[in-house]
Amino acid sequence: MSNSKPNILPAPLFWLEDAPLFTDSDQIGRFYDAVASPENKQKSISLEFTEEKAETLKGTLKLEASLSPGKLAALLSPLFAFVTPTLKAGGEAEGATETKGGQKTVIELEPISTPQRQLKQLALHYLVNQPSRIRLVEDASESEWRDPHFIGKMPRGLLFLSLPGATDAQERGVPATKLIPMAAEFADGSIVLLYQELDFGEGKPTAYPSSKLSGEKRDTWWKD
Repeated sequence: MSNSKPNILPAPLFWLEDAPLFTDSDQIGRFYDAVASPENKQKSISLEFTEEKAETLKGTLKLEASLSPGKLAALLSPLFAFVTPTLKAGGEAEGATETKGGQKTVIELEPISTPQRQLKQLALHYLVNQPSRIRLVEDASESEWRDPHFIGKMPRGLLFLSLPGATDAQERGVPATKLIPMAAEFADGSIVLLYQELDFGEGKPTAYPSSKLSGEKRDTWWKD
């Protein structure tokens, strides 16, 4: 019996080991088809771990610098379990090859139809094939993920925003998370702006400040 330790995912990807409590099947399905879906249902999605891509991925996930492409693929292996057994238990990927540019490991992800698994494949596709279009944000006060320059590029950016719970916020000395519904998109494509009708028990709020006003005045509206 092997005494090797099980693979441990980087902290920003912990949640991918379990299905989210809520997934928007239609939205995820359309996103998957537009961005990561193979050209036809018979083809697979390739994740190619070259040394160059490994360096980028290690920076994104804040991993140790000594990881080879094969070991990096092995580290993410819990996310591959639902598609194809391409990784050895010892950690190095089967089919790892040496190229002129160094080691290369290729993982094939078979086409899938469930939204929970499509979300995992989208995350893997962005991490390996579109690293400049993904953000793993643990501090919501950072501004880069809200930068119009990042938002406006194609393909659509993929954002994983980690918000602190009450205990975590207290330990870190940061404000507790408050989720406020801004808008809702319905199955028929209509969008309803909810923030304009918010009522926290003190009556209907004053009109939302015009977009021509300063951000400071809009921030004050939210605080009030």
